[in-house]
Amino acid sequence: MAKKLIETVFLGPGNAVCNAAGVGEENNRDLLRMLVNSLVWTAVGTIAVVILV
Repeated sequence: MAKKLIETVFLGPGNAVCNAAGVGEENNRDLLRMLVNSLVWTAVGTIAVVILV
């Protein structure tokens, strides 16, 4: 249960973009999901560091 929750939270932004764009598994969904998740979580981490410092 906890594993599924963690996967949903961390992969959620990328999955949402892939679903909205209509990208399926055969169309390099993994690549787009990785790109979006990297951008989102880098931005979240940067904002968190700026707030904490």
